[in-house]
Amino acid sequence: MAPPCQSPQGGNELMAYDACDPTVSRGPAPLPRQASSAPPAGPPELSTTGSGRTATEARALKVHSEAERRRRVRINAHLTTLRRMIPDTNQMDKAALLARVVDQVRHVKRRATEAAQLTPAVPSETDEVSIEFC
Repeated sequence: MAPPCQSPQGGNELMAYDACDPTVSRGPAPLPRQASSAPPAGPPELSTTGSGRTATEARALKVHSEAERRRRVRINAHLTTLRRMIPDTNQMDKAALLARVVDQVRHVKRRATEAAQLTPAVPSETDEVSIEFC
């Protein structure tokens, strides 16, 4: 095993900093970076937009916003369909419209149950009727 302050290969390779004391430089020091007005070059995921978001976050926000917009359009289209089906609902808000639709569905179910009780039983397809000639 190599002593704690030597390189693992046992040689005296030039390293940027000493392994035991990172403040002691060995070999050529790294060159300072040139100051520029451009942001540091890097992957698009790490660069920021004017709002402080990364490009990936901005893209995810845009995708989410579009999905929400499509959802709202679909909901409003269905609400418009309900407004056309139920009378006197043109000026109602969404909650009142949905309450009116629930009442209407309950009313139709009640009438269907009453109609089923009043009508005589309709023979099913398995019932047979035979006719004999005299």
